[in-house]
Amino acid sequence: MSAEQPAGVKKDWCTTCQLVRPARAGHCRLCGRCVRRLDHHCVWINSCVGEQNHQAFILALSFFLFTSVYGITLTLHTICRGRTPFVALFYCPGAYSDYSSALSFTCVWYCAIVTAGMGYILLIQLLNISYNVTEREVRLALRDNTGHRLLGGLVIDTGQYNRGLLCNWGHFLSLGSSPPQRSAEDIV
Repeated sequence: MSAEQPAGVKKDWCTTCQLVRPARAGHCRLCGRCVRRLDHHCVWINSCVGEQNHQAFILALSFFLFTSVYGITLTLHTICRGRTPFVALFYCPGAYSDYSSALSFTCVWYCAIVTAGMGYILLIQLLNISYNVTEREVRLALRDNTGHRLLGGLVIDTGQYNRGLLCNWGHFLSLGSSPPQRSAEDIV
């Protein structure tokens, strides 16, 4: 058995694609195809996040958060001089004194809300990588009541693919680096 498919895990049949799916593959209703190690379909990039692009997705989330926090900090330093960004976010006298600073301050708040949401998504993704589970597997485990809740419910460990923190991260970092052998029955 491969490292991706432990003993006791069998391939299944996709009734839509009419193909045998490898373990951890899933069919995306929006894309209309099966994807290896399907995590989720992301509406922001209009694509499935799976084996071939999961690393790029994590990198994109990380860059988004870095640039967003940088932009928020830069704007708050400009509008609310002499205050730390966190204090300025909640107390910035004069932020609404003129139109441009009021608009900038309002945009900072909207950006902070979106950044907090994206930070939560990145946190969940990093925890899932640490336990070697995908969002699809988490949803299925919750539906079937087969997973174990960890870290206050932030992580659902299915226990099926978890090999420990370092091995899980090593596996994630090597995703897509060597394309699997393709046969007529394999999927995208």
